[in-house]
Amino acid sequence: MERETIRSQKKLTVFLLILFINLILISNSVVLNNNRSILQNTLHLAAYPFQAAFMKGSDFIAGKLRSYVFLKNTYKNFMGLKKKQSVLKYENYLLKKALNDLDFSEKVKKKFKQVLIVDIISIDSGFPYSGAMINKGYFSGIKRDMVVVNIENELVGKIVEPISMFSSKVRFITNPIGGVGAYIEKNKLEGLLRGHNTHSCSFNYLMENKPVGTGDIVITSGTDRIYPPYLKIGEVIRTEKKVLIQNVVVKPYFISRSIKKLIVINND
Repeated sequence: MERETIRSQKKLTVFLLILFINLILISNSVVLNNNRSILQNTLHLAAYPFQAAFMKGSDFIAGKLRSYVFLKNTYKNFMGLKKKQSVLKYENYLLKKALNDLDFSEKVKKKFKQVLIVDIISIDSGFPYSGAMINKGYFSGIKRDMVVVNIENELVGKIVEPISMFSSKVRFITNPIGGVGAYIEKNKLEGLLRGHNTHSCSFNYLMENKPVGTGDIVITSGTDRIYPPYLKIGEVIRTEKKVLIQNVVVKPYFISRSIKKLIVINND
């Protein structure tokens, strides 16, 4: 009995399989209006979601790739323009510097009888605010006590010994030896400005009756008979009031400037 049941089931399975194959063959042979068989349409509908997802993914990747290439080229062009801008800025700086140097030299020549443009050749590293050696000496007309300014016409110091044929020494106004007759431009308060071998100088005994503020400009007075009047020295950076007097600390302008080139002037 069981064997007959199993045989019947097998026969039924074979029959259904043959029927399914016949249906597939029939559907493949039936052509619809779109020139496709039923089987082809069924397979197309089953594969369409995967095809659509693949196409969207491809479009997304292609878009990202185009954006990357565009941004990469844009960044490359931007860096090229930045480089050109830097070169142009540097060339502009050199041209302005050359024009300023030329203009300053002409102004100095009109103001003083004799001027000489010099280069600094050495500065004592142990005492950088003491002085420097320049590349001109008495062979070029350099003499003791000649005044030295920078290219902005701001006071730097004066010529001192030793003076050789082709070199001489400049004593900065920040050197504690000597001093400069000077006054506060705003209120004409006058005194002796002295250095401390640091980046600043100071008035030690100015009268307290006239106020002095940070940023006030300090100018040579000419009372020391060495430095000519009306040369800019620097500006006030600190004040300290005491009984009847006030201490005023001044930062010379030349400290913050380039001093590779200086101007030696003869004020005779």
